[in-house]
Amino acid sequence: MKRFFILFFLLFLPPSGNSDNLPPFIRILLKTSPSITINGKSLEIIDPFSFLPIASFISERLKLTFDESGILINQKPTLKTYIIVKDKKNNLEVDGRIYPGKMEIILKEGLLYLINDIDLETYITGVVASEMPSQWPVEALKAQAVAARTYAYNLLRKNRNSLYDLTSTYIHQVYNGIHTASPDVLLAVESTKGEVLTYRGELIEPYYHSHCSGQTESSFYVWGRNIPYLQSVRCFHSDRKKWEFSISKKKLGYKIGFLDIKEVKILKRSPSGRVSKISLSDGKERKIISGEDLRRAIGYNEIKSTLFEVKEAGDYIIFKGEGMGHGVGMCQWGAYEMAKRGYNYRHILLHYYRGVDILKIY
Repeated sequence: MKRFFILFFLLFLPPSGNSDNLPPFIRILLKTSPSITINGKSLEIIDPFSFLPIASFISERLKLTFDESGILINQKPTLKTYIIVKDKKNNLEVDGRIYPGKMEIILKEGLLYLINDIDLETYITGVVASEMPSQWPVEALKAQAVAARTYAYNLLRKNRNSLYDLTSTYIHQVYNGIHTASPDVLLAVESTKGEVLTYRGELIEPYYHSHCSGQTESSFYVWGRNIPYLQSVRCFHSDRKKWEFSISKKKLGYKIGFLDIKEVKILKRSPSGRVSKISLSDGKERKIISGEDLRRAIGYNEIKSTLFEVKEAGDYIIFKGEGMGHGVGMCQWGAYEMAKRGYNYRHILLHYYRGVDILKIY
């Protein structure tokens, strides 16, 4: 009985307060910038408080900037710090990408915040199309849809009083609009509509990554939290996805707070083989950090995973590794391989997230 009430309060009360069992709306931060350009076919500027139109533009490019009076539209003052931009034909273009819904533009602390406000299912369509190749097997796309929906719904509940719910980058989930969504992506999202992952009556943290190189990682060795459903499991994808990155000792030293680097030494690995502790020294002082902290310091695109070896080569340090991402939760390439072998999306999700349930909440 207790578990039922936990599920009810956490899941069946939509964050938007919608009582019609429809998808809630979600706010995605697309960018912050001193200036933003929005293209559209039939643009309309809305006051967010009165919901009355401020101005309309046909086949127009809007250049949004600001001065001490507030937001400027094509150099003309609005005397406002918060506006909404809509396109009557649902065709908003920003930086070459097409976005549905409406755009909120908020002036705060010397920057314009561009926030896409759309319903959750449309957002999930964009995430699946951005996080996975649209031509991948539909069962892998379905697994991605459920994981992405669970992740977004979690943040939606936590951030309902914030300026936005999540970003459009890998910091949260990659979202590049919906213009690249294939028929299979649309099918994957529609056929799993409203489905999320739960563990003992609560929404899970459905972390996922690109490629684990044969074995996923336990959450304990990445974030120090032993989450029951985020344990290390064997992966179905055998390709190692090798990578290499070199960096000068001076540059590496700068990134971790030294003037130079004299020694780099791996101290400890997790059972999956990933670097859990690494030592860096300038000859006088030594720092011991985690493999994930090293990735954060150098750059996630440079040190693609913590499954690496390290060696010195003159004035450079060379990292040679395998896999892409933190390795926790669902391996996207593993999901691809399982789908190719005939497993459905439920099999895929239950393989990578042990002991979870799949629940339809709307």
